[in-house]
Amino acid sequence: MDEVYNHIRMLDAEGYPSAFMEHGGLRFEFKNARLVDNCVDATVSIRRNLNNKDEVQ
Repeated sequence: MDEVYNHIRMLDAEGYPSAFMEHGGLRFEFKNARLVDNCVDATVSIRRNLNNKDEVQ
């Protein structure tokens, strides 16, 4: 969980693209991550993916 949390947090700075995951024609963008009781809690924006590829960044 630490790696996921740190990845989102690291990209949640001004000038960087949000951490994201693409799946099933959708793009999930993650911000405002918190690590609580070994669980990552974050704000997620879901949009239609124009690339329509499955990937994680």
